Amino acid sequence: MTTSFDHLQQTVTLAQKLGATEVIASLTEGLNYQIRFSESKIDISKQWDQSLLEVFLAAGQKVTEVDIFAPTAKKIEEAITTTLKFIKKMPNNELYAGMEKTKQSFPSIAGLYDKRTEEFYERAPEPV
Repeated sequence: MTTSFDHLQQTVTLAQKLGATEVIASLTEGLNYQIRFSESKIDISKQWDQSLLEVFLAAGQKVTEVDIFAPTAKKIEEAITTTLKFIKKMPNNELYAGMEKTKQSFPSIAGLYDKRTEEFYERAPEPV
């Protein structure tokens, strides 16, 4: 079974192998919700898992970003290969000075969102 870490590792390794000089890969996994109305009634109420792999790529001063929804090994290989072919045709970004060389850490900030929203899906149809 392929894990999230495997997808990240595959992405970085492949990008570097194909000529990327700098790579940032971020995988976000979580639940999404939808409640849709038609004619003043709820006609769709659903919940689904979503996985999004966001990849920042640099080849020298040429930079771009690609999003891969529901990543698989095949999707990752296709997206990274295509993007790195594309990046070679791009002009240099004169404002790009490269990634920070030292690791930064930032304090956690509590209370950034209302935790009651986590359970809202179950009771949302009634108040909505």
